[in-house]
Amino acid sequence: MADKPPTSSPVSLPIGAIERITAEEFVRHEVQERLRKKETSTDSKYLKFLNSPFGLFLLSAIFISGLSGAFQLWVEQLKLIDTQHEAQKRIMSEYKWRLNDLDKLILDAKNTTDIEVRGADSILIYRIAYGANEYQTSLPEFKGESWGGLITRLDDFANSADAEQAAGATGVLMSGPYAGQDTHNRGYFADGVLEEPAKILHLYYDNERKRVYNTSIWRVFSP
Repeated sequence: MADKPPTSSPVSLPIGAIERITAEEFVRHEVQERLRKKETSTDSKYLKFLNSPFGLFLLSAIFISGLSGAFQLWVEQLKLIDTQHEAQKRIMSEYKWRLNDLDKLILDAKNTTDIEVRGADSILIYRIAYGANEYQTSLPEFKGESWGGLITRLDDFANSADAEQAAGATGVLMSGPYAGQDTHNRGYFADGVLEEPAKILHLYYDNERKRVYNTSIWRVFSP
Protein backbone atom coordinates (compact mmCIF):
# COMPACT_ATOMS: atom_id res chain seq x y z
CA MET A 1 0.00 0.00 0.00
CA ALA A 2 1.57 3.33 -1.08
CA ASP A 3 2.54 5.81 1.55
CA LYS A 4 0.29 8.87 1.78
CA PRO A 5 1.89 12.33 2.07
CA PRO A 6 1.76 13.71 5.52
CA THR A 7 -1.03 16.10 6.19
CA SER A 8 -0.81 19.20 8.32
CA SER A 9 -3.56 20.76 10.22
CA PRO A 10 -4.17 24.57 9.97
CA VAL A 11 -2.20 26.65 12.48
CA SER A 12 -4.52 28.53 14.71
CA LEU A 13 -3.33 31.84 16.23
CA PRO A 14 -4.33 33.04 19.60
CA ILE A 15 -7.13 35.63 19.62
CA GLY A 16 -4.79 38.26 21.08
CA ALA A 17 -2.25 37.86 18.26
CA ILE A 18 -4.94 38.20 15.60
CA GLU A 19 -6.27 41.37 17.19
CA ARG A 20 -2.76 42.86 17.40
CA ILE A 21 -1.95 42.15 13.70
CA THR A 22 -5.31 43.55 12.64
CA ALA A 23 -4.70 46.71 14.63
CA GLU A 24 -1.21 47.19 13.09
CA GLU A 25 -2.55 46.80 9.55
CA PHE A 26 -5.31 49.30 10.28
CA VAL A 27 -2.86 51.86 11.60
CA ARG A 28 -0.51 51.36 8.63
CA HIS A 29 -3.39 51.87 6.21
CA GLU A 30 -4.49 55.03 8.03
CA VAL A 31 -0.98 56.53 7.93
CA GLN A 32 -0.57 55.81 4.20
CA GLU A 33 -3.96 57.32 3.43
CA ARG A 34 -3.21 60.50 5.38
CA LEU A 35 0.18 60.94 3.69
CA ARG A 36 -1.42 60.51 0.28
CA LYS A 37 -4.09 63.09 1.06
CA LYS A 38 -1.46 65.52 2.38
CA GLU A 39 0.67 65.26 -0.79
CA THR A 40 -2.38 65.69 -2.99
CA SER A 41 -3.48 68.67 -0.93
CA THR A 42 -0.03 70.33 -1.13
CA ASP A 43 0.23 69.82 -4.90
CA SER A 44 -3.27 71.11 -5.30
CA LYS A 45 -2.43 74.29 -3.36
CA TYR A 46 0.62 74.98 -5.54
CA LEU A 47 -1.28 74.36 -8.75
CA LYS A 48 -4.15 76.49 -7.56
CA PHE A 49 -1.77 79.36 -6.73
CA LEU A 50 0.07 79.12 -10.05
CA ASN A 51 -3.22 79.10 -11.95
CA SER A 52 -4.52 82.10 -10.05
CA PRO A 53 -4.32 85.60 -11.62
CA PHE A 54 -1.65 86.68 -9.13
CA GLY A 55 0.39 83.50 -9.69
CA LEU A 56 0.27 83.97 -13.44
CA PHE A 57 1.23 87.63 -13.02
CA LEU A 58 4.18 86.69 -10.80
CA LEU A 59 5.45 84.07 -13.25
CA SER A 60 5.10 86.50 -16.15
CA ALA A 61 6.93 89.23 -14.24
CA ILE A 62 9.83 86.92 -13.42
CA PHE A 63 10.08 85.68 -17.01
CA ILE A 64 9.79 89.14 -18.59
CA SER A 65 12.25 90.65 -16.10
CA GLY A 66 14.85 88.00 -16.87
CA LEU A 67 14.30 88.26 -20.61
CA SER A 68 14.41 92.06 -20.51
CA GLY A 69 17.67 92.03 -18.56
CA ALA A 70 19.30 89.63 -21.00
CA PHE A 71 18.10 91.68 -23.98
CA GLN A 72 19.36 94.93 -22.44
CA LEU A 73 22.77 93.37 -21.82
CA TRP A 74 22.88 92.18 -25.42
CA VAL A 75 21.96 95.63 -26.75
CA GLU A 76 24.63 97.31 -24.60
CA GLN A 77 27.21 94.82 -25.84
CA LEU A 78 26.27 95.55 -29.44
CA LYS A 79 26.60 99.30 -28.81
CA LEU A 80 30.05 98.82 -27.28
CA ILE A 81 31.19 96.69 -30.21
CA ASP A 82 29.83 99.23 -32.68
CA THR A 83 31.60 102.10 -30.89
CA GLN A 84 34.90 100.22 -30.88
CA HIS A 85 34.48 99.29 -34.53
CA GLU A 86 33.88 102.90 -35.52
CA ALA A 87 36.97 104.00 -33.57
CA GLN A 88 39.08 101.42 -35.40
CA LYS A 89 37.77 102.58 -38.77
CA ARG A 90 38.70 106.20 -37.98
CA ILE A 91 42.22 105.13 -37.01
CA MET A 92 42.52 103.09 -40.20
CA SER A 93 41.43 106.13 -42.21
CA GLU A 94 44.14 108.28 -40.61
CA TYR A 95 46.69 105.49 -41.13
CA LYS A 96 45.83 105.32 -44.84
CA TRP A 97 46.01 109.13 -45.04
CA ARG A 98 49.60 109.10 -43.76
CA LEU A 99 50.54 106.14 -45.90
CA ASN A 100 49.42 107.98 -49.04
CA ASP A 101 51.45 111.06 -48.05
CA LEU A 102 54.49 108.89 -47.39
CA ASP A 103 54.21 107.17 -50.77
CA LYS A 104 54.07 110.56 -52.53
CA LEU A 105 57.18 111.83 -50.73
CA ILE A 106 59.11 108.62 -51.39
CA LEU A 107 58.27 108.92 -55.10
CA ASP A 108 59.22 112.59 -55.06
CA ALA A 109 62.61 111.87 -53.48
CA LYS A 110 63.21 108.97 -55.84
CA ASN A 111 62.71 111.20 -58.89
CA THR A 112 65.21 113.86 -57.88
CA THR A 113 68.90 114.12 -57.04
CA ASP A 114 68.52 117.58 -55.53
CA ILE A 115 69.56 117.27 -51.88
CA GLU A 116 67.57 120.40 -51.02
CA VAL A 117 64.36 118.69 -52.20
CA ARG A 118 65.33 115.50 -50.42
CA GLY A 119 66.11 117.45 -47.26
CA ALA A 120 62.71 119.15 -47.33
CA ASP A 121 61.01 115.81 -47.97
CA SER A 122 62.80 114.23 -45.01
CA ILE A 123 61.36 116.90 -42.72
CA LEU A 124 57.87 116.26 -44.08
CA ILE A 125 58.32 112.52 -43.58
CA TYR A 126 59.45 113.16 -40.02
CA ARG A 127 56.32 115.22 -39.34
CA ILE A 128 54.08 112.44 -40.71
CA ALA A 129 55.68 109.83 -38.48
CA TYR A 130 55.98 112.01 -35.40
CA GLY A 131 52.54 113.55 -35.75
CA ALA A 132 53.89 117.07 -35.54
CA ASN A 133 51.41 119.89 -35.09
CA GLU A 134 52.41 121.23 -38.51
CA TYR A 135 51.14 118.05 -40.15
CA GLN A 136 47.56 118.18 -41.43
CA THR A 137 45.78 115.03 -40.21
CA SER A 138 42.59 113.56 -41.67
CA LEU A 139 40.64 114.36 -38.48
CA PRO A 140 41.36 116.85 -35.67
CA GLU A 141 41.35 114.06 -33.06
CA PHE A 142 44.65 112.74 -34.46
CA LYS A 143 46.44 116.06 -34.22
CA GLY A 144 49.73 115.58 -32.39
CA GLU A 145 49.50 111.77 -32.37
CA SER A 146 52.40 109.78 -33.75
CA TRP A 147 52.05 107.09 -36.37
CA GLY A 148 53.36 104.60 -33.84
CA GLY A 149 50.57 105.73 -31.51
CA LEU A 150 47.99 104.83 -34.14
CA ILE A 151 49.51 101.36 -34.42
CA THR A 152 49.46 100.95 -30.64
CA ARG A 153 45.78 101.91 -30.51
CA LEU A 154 44.92 99.40 -33.20
CA ASP A 155 46.91 96.76 -31.37
CA ASP A 156 44.88 97.42 -28.21
CA PHE A 157 41.76 96.25 -30.02
CA ALA A 158 43.33 93.07 -31.38
CA ASN A 159 46.92 92.01 -30.83
CA SER A 160 48.88 91.69 -34.06
CA ALA A 161 52.19 89.95 -34.54
CA ASP A 162 53.17 92.69 -37.03
CA ALA A 163 52.45 95.67 -34.77
CA GLU A 164 55.93 95.89 -33.25
CA GLN A 165 57.61 95.70 -36.64
CA ALA A 166 55.28 98.37 -38.05
CA ALA A 167 55.96 100.67 -35.11
CA GLY A 168 59.69 100.14 -35.68
CA ALA A 169 59.26 101.18 -39.31
CA THR A 170 57.86 104.54 -38.19
CA GLY A 171 61.03 105.01 -36.13
CA VAL A 172 63.14 104.85 -39.30
CA LEU A 173 61.01 107.62 -40.79
CA MET A 174 61.83 109.86 -37.82
CA SER A 175 65.50 109.13 -37.22
CA GLY A 176 67.02 107.71 -40.39
CA PRO A 177 69.61 106.49 -41.21
CA TYR A 178 70.37 109.56 -43.34
CA ALA A 179 72.80 109.69 -46.24
CA GLY A 180 73.82 113.27 -45.51
CA GLN A 181 72.54 116.81 -44.93
CA ASP A 182 71.42 119.57 -47.24
CA THR A 183 72.57 123.19 -46.93
CA HIS A 184 69.93 123.77 -44.21
CA ASN A 185 71.35 120.92 -42.11
CA ARG A 186 68.36 118.74 -42.87
CA GLY A 187 69.19 115.06 -43.11
CA TYR A 188 68.04 113.29 -46.26
CA PHE A 189 67.49 109.64 -47.02
CA ALA A 190 69.65 107.62 -49.35
CA ASP A 191 68.12 105.74 -52.25
CA GLY A 192 66.34 102.54 -51.19
CA VAL A 193 66.21 103.33 -47.44
CA LEU A 194 62.52 104.25 -47.29
CA GLU A 195 61.18 101.43 -49.46
CA GLU A 196 61.48 98.73 -46.78
CA PRO A 197 59.73 100.70 -43.98
CA ALA A 198 56.99 101.66 -46.45
CA LYS A 199 56.56 98.01 -47.43
CA ILE A 200 56.19 97.00 -43.76
CA LEU A 201 53.65 99.76 -43.13
CA HIS A 202 51.65 98.77 -46.21
CA LEU A 203 51.57 95.13 -45.15
CA TYR A 204 50.38 96.06 -41.67
CA TYR A 205 47.63 98.23 -43.13
CA ASP A 206 46.45 95.48 -45.48
CA ASN A 207 46.22 92.93 -42.65
CA GLU A 208 44.46 95.32 -40.27
CA ARG A 209 42.04 96.42 -42.96
CA LYS A 210 40.93 92.82 -43.48
CA ARG A 211 40.38 92.43 -39.76
CA VAL A 212 38.54 95.71 -39.21
CA TYR A 213 36.36 95.82 -42.32
CA ASN A 214 35.60 92.11 -42.55
CA THR A 215 34.43 91.80 -38.94
CA SER A 216 30.70 91.11 -38.70
CA ILE A 217 28.69 91.31 -35.50
CA TRP A 218 28.24 87.53 -35.57
CA ARG A 219 31.97 86.88 -35.81
CA VAL A 220 32.46 88.94 -32.66
CA PHE A 221 30.18 86.61 -30.68
CA SER A 222 31.50 83.41 -32.20
CA PRO A 223 34.08 81.42 -30.16
